[in-house]
This record gives sequence, C-alpha cells and structure tokens, in this order.
Amino acid sequence: MKFVSGALVVLSCANGIQCNASERMPGLDMETCIYNGTQFVTSYCDKLRAMDARDEASRLRLQQQANDKQIADQKARDETEQQRLRALTPPAPVYRIERPKPRGQHHWAWHEGEQFGYRKALSESDRRLGIVTAPLLLVVYQGKQGTTHRFVALNPTVLMKCSDACENMSMTSEAGPQVVPVAPGSILWSIVQDARNGWFTFGPVFTNDPNYKPQD
Repeated sequence: MKFVSGALVVLSCANGIQCNASERMPGLDMETCIYNGTQFVTSYCDKLRAMDARDEASRLRLQQQANDKQIADQKARDETEQQRLRALTPPAPVYRIERPKPRGQHHWAWHEGEQFGYRKALSESDRRLGIVTAPLLLVVYQGKQGTTHRFVALNPTVLMKCSDACENMSMTSEAGPQVVPVAPGSILWSIVQDARNGWFTFGPVFTNDPNYKPQD
C-alpha cells in the first residue's frame, strides 16, 4: 500500500466498506499492521477491532433477545395448550364425608368458623368493679397429631398442646414456656374435653378424595 504524507488515504476495510483516513501521515515508513489479511495504519487496526467488538456485542444482544422471545412464545403456547386440556377435562367429583357426631355437651360459649370462645371466671376485683360478664378466651384448634392435641389461644397468642390423658398443658407465649395442670372444671379442662369429644371438628367435609378419613 502506498502512503503519501499529508494526502487523503483510502483504506479498504475487511467488510468492503472504505475507511477514509484524513490524518497527517508522518512519512512513508509509518507503522502499519495487518488486520484480516489487509494492511492498514496501526491506529485504524485498533478502530476496526473496536468496531468488530461492538458488532459482536450487538449480535449477541440480538441473539439473546431472539432466544428470550422464543422461550416466551413457547411458554405462551404451553399455557394455551394446558388451558385447552383443562377445558376438555371434566372436574373432579366432590365427596361429602360426614364426620363423627360430637359426644356429650360442648363447653364453649361462642363459636364462629375456627374460633371458639370460653367464658372466663369473674375475679373478686372484677365483681368490685361491677363487671358482670367475663370476657371470652378465644381458642383455635389445630388438630391432633398422634396423641397430641394442639391449640392456639388468641389475644395474646399462646401456643398450647397436651398429650395422652392431657393432665398437663404445655403453653408457650412471649413470656416463655410453662406447664399448667389441667384442673377439672377449669377453662383448660373445658378445652380438652371439647377436643376429645369432637366439638372442634364437627360438620361435613367436602373433598376430592373418596377415601378421606376425618380425624376423631
């Protein structure tokens, strides 16, 4: 390639586009390089490398966008197919399974949904203040696991559980754990009796499992 000092030099780029070099050349023995089989001024080799790097980054970005779109389109097609199959699939039958009827008489004074209210005994200070009706202790029954009954008392929250004969109730609150005897006639005794006699789990169960067996 011939270089003329101070003249406009036209370089043939590897991609066929002409690169116009208008900078002043220091002389005929200027530094050159070979890039992609073509001789260029060294500074233009660097520019061409930078251009190639930008083109490669743009190509990779476009390829990633195309891949993302392909994945999104496939996901949309899968969801459409699942909706079509669900529309063709008949709904599973719902079985009404009766639970054992509660035994005896319940001890709770109020009930709504999963919450059961037990009337606290009035203290002497309550009576002196003219209080005639004690507030309710609200309890949620969490079920029976093995031989262990689990309860949650509300406002404040207290986790309670007892096992086997339930002669003692394990209670955990913000103040820490403690074990309280279940004295006959107490609120704890009433709660345990209602759990044993099925007064927390009465009424039918609606399920898709025909072999479902309610807890006692």
